[in-house]
Amino acid sequence: MTDLWHQLVLIWIHHPARFQEYLAEMAPIVTRYGGAADQIFTPTAIQADGLTTPDAANLVHYDSRTAFDAFSADPAFLKIKHLRDTSVDLRTFDGRLTQANPTRPGADRVYLIEIGHAPELVEPALTSDDRRTEYTLDVEPTCAADRPLNRVRISSFPSPAQRAAFDCAHDPTGIIRIDTVLSPAPNLPSSPS
Repeated sequence: MTDLWHQLVLIWIHHPARFQEYLAEMAPIVTRYGGAADQIFTPTAIQADGLTTPDAANLVHYDSRTAFDAFSADPAFLKIKHLRDTSVDLRTFDGRLTQANPTRPGADRVYLIEIGHAPELVEPALTSDDRRTEYTLDVEPTCAADRPLNRVRISSFPSPAQRAAFDCAHDPTGIIRIDTVLSPAPNLPSSPS
């Protein structure tokens, strides 16, 4: 694919006003490193032990891993990082996309984010169960050291009924599943980890 460095960022917001302040101050900093959102999702449910439904799930990118590291060390970012740290809880999955097959903008689809192990999350882009795999993110081993989950798959379905039928036919054991809807495209850059 490309050298872009991607993250799936799960966000639990505790102080919305402070987080908005952080996003506004972060925007001009992150854009210098190619930081931007690919997709913004609004989670509606989660199937995972010990996790509550996040307020947002963002697929974001930077120009490269080096650019992401430079952004993370930028003094201007470090000066405002406390705003993020005191307003949200984050869980990130970082790596490179091995598949990008997004649905055209405006398509009315139901989305599913799955986080698990590579063997369980390998399938073609279009399947017989009407699921369309839109993104596959291979999580870098150094970023997954504290958790064994090494692949993210973002899929869409044409209707809630087809999404429900998928659950009946596929065992979710060991996989975090987040049901989402696609949020309107924001004018804000990505939310870094």
